[in-house]
Amino acid sequence: IEDQLEDLAEELKEAEQALAAVAVQDANRYYLVVAVDVTQAGPGALELNYFTSGYASSQPSYEWHLTTGETSELELKRGFDVWQATGENWNGVDLTISTLQPGERGTPSHINALQRWLQDPRPEPKMRNQDFAASDDSGAGLLAQPIVEPVIMEEAAGGVQWGADTSGPGASYHFSHPVSIASGPDILKLEMDSLTTEAEVLAVAVPMRDETAYRVAKFTNDFDGDLLGSARVPMFVDGKLVTFSKFERLAVGQEAELGFGALHGLRLTRNVLQKSEGERGMISRSNQQQEVVEISVENLTGETWPLRLMDRVPYSEQEELEISWSAAPSVSEENVDKQRGILAWEFDLAPGADRLIRLETTLSWPEGKLLR
Repeated sequence: IEDQLEDLAEELKEAEQALAAVAVQDANRYYLVVAVDVTQAGPGALELNYFTSGYASSQPSYEWHLTTGETSELELKRGFDVWQATGENWNGVDLTISTLQPGERGTPSHINALQRWLQDPRPEPKMRNQDFAASDDSGAGLLAQPIVEPVIMEEAAGGVQWGADTSGPGASYHFSHPVSIASGPDILKLEMDSLTTEAEVLAVAVPMRDETAYRVAKFTNDFDGDLLGSARVPMFVDGKLVTFSKFERLAVGQEAELGFGALHGLRLTRNVLQKSEGERGMISRSNQQQEVVEISVENLTGETWPLRLMDRVPYSEQEELEISWSAAPSVSEENVDKQRGILAWEFDLAPGADRLIRLETTLSWPEGKLLR
């Protein structure tokens, strides 16, 4: 009897799941009553247009494929995942997907004026005697703490036919065959086409944060329209899945970089060899801070890599704070992407080779000032 009950329990579970899929339209929902006056009996048609914000959505379904070799090629396999929870099943609907997002804000942001100023440091508060401090339970007089600013996947029918309309803002894609999507549990996967473009592949190293370099492909969106963002995109290298990545929206003609996983054979180290400061304390006659950093990258792979190494030095907008630095070898680019103090070295690293970079920084500021 117990063995039979196990089978029956499994059948009951499957039946309940099937019932939930077909009975989703039984939930409470809004109804619209339309009164129609006609002069004579006969067939008629009613077209209803309405918004279902938050109850139906589509998301780009992307796969990025990087093919390496003498010339690197980047392929984008694209489509859409469609989901809806309107409370009624969609059976054989005519589907058009638009890249426009009416839910986005339609007006630009407003910025306020920013005032900055210098001030002398406050004198250090006097410490009360130990007996009084121990007897004071209120906590008054103690140094204040700093304030901190505050699924189910359904494959679409093979041979998907669709057309694109890129006139005006955004783009819209109309699918010629009718589609069906149940409310709630189903995700309809519509596969469209693949687009290819040339790419520049290099290794990018950030020793301050990472222990290995990463494979990066640089390209320009020369496709037929904007590419929408997607939260989780599989990234392939020579047919092998290497990672999943978030993809940001990309306009036509815009340049971008895509990460295709770690290069564990490119090892990075960053060591602070020397760090010294002058007199410490609230008030001092003169202050100076010196730092010497040694950065190394080693190629344990069997191929030569074009490498771009990134690091940083501090910067100041006050004449009173003097900052000087030197690098050996010299940097290839300063203020990368218009970010002050961001440095980049570019070089080719052969198999078995390593490269050493020395970065020295000195900060000097006058008496009576605090370094932040």
